[in-house]
Amino acid sequence: MIGPGAAQHNNQPPPVLEAAPTAVRPAQAQPDEHEGTAVDDPADLGWGDAEANAAMAENAWVTQEEGVDGGPGGWADQGQQDEPQDDNQGGELGMADVYDARSEDDDYDPGAHAPAEIHRPRPLCSWVTPREHAAFMMMMRRNQSDHLFRSERLFQEWLVDQWAKVEMTRLSWYRHNQVKIRADQYRGLQDAVANGNNDAAAAGRRVILPSTFIGGPRHMQQLYQDSMAIVRKHGKPDLFITMTCNPKWPEIQNELFVGQTADNQPTLTARVFKMKLEELMTDLLKRQVLGRCVAHMQVIEFQKRGLPHAHILIILAPEDKLRSPDDYDR
Repeated sequence: MIGPGAAQHNNQPPPVLEAAPTAVRPAQAQPDEHEGTAVDDPADLGWGDAEANAAMAENAWVTQEEGVDGGPGGWADQGQQDEPQDDNQGGELGMADVYDARSEDDDYDPGAHAPAEIHRPRPLCSWVTPREHAAFMMMMRRNQSDHLFRSERLFQEWLVDQWAKVEMTRLSWYRHNQVKIRADQYRGLQDAVANGNNDAAAAGRRVILPSTFIGGPRHMQQLYQDSMAIVRKHGKPDLFITMTCNPKWPEIQNELFVGQTADNQPTLTARVFKMKLEELMTDLLKRQVLGRCVAHMQVIEFQKRGLPHAHILIILAPEDKLRSPDDYDR
């Protein structure tokens, strides 16, 4: 292709670009370092509107054989340009070449080869929370060391430390974000006087734990109030069901290391119990094996050996309530 500066160098008038009028070269002189050179993109010359040049470069394929009106020696017409072929006749780097270069070259720089229209999403954040890190480490994976899960009591101590770290992180967030949880709505001094706490030294600035903090006093109070509201709406419970984890379940025994017991793998025990509890709730609520359930409540507790168990309260529909000994014998 003959550059726009070659026409002036030969004392000939510059060609008129009828196909792309927005990319016509302005009247100012062309830089000397580009005069008489062949270029593929008008934006490389540093003249004209950048957006117009980019639009013209996107809509017109330039080769050494094309002319001003689609003929030899210039720009192709926007309405009649040929689509790029798979062999990249125009010299552009296609998507297949980008990924091939990435896979073949270890030092591949995506910013140097990728087309301008490719936008790779950036990660949302470059850090993980202590809870996410602990949950990742608690999963046993192939081709990774399993020394953590063979440590027995040390593994249990590590789990306690991780729980304490997660709890302290949550408490620290609530302490430094009292404005976000609208702690000013809790009247500290008035609540202290109402509770009979007349000691001024103990009625200073308080850190409010909202009901979203699991295990906090407001969270437990909210659960109690919700339970009482359910009983007031649907009546007293009809069934009280207790499900206890069995350390001899084959799903647990088959995954233990040689010489280990269920209490040495509390994460495995909790996962198996959770899966079986969800299956039990599916039988009670969806399959309705004991009748149609209109409301239910449940709580999960852990025994001294670390085995979880669940207490479930079921409120049945009026037509399925157990009212006689014969109903219990069915």
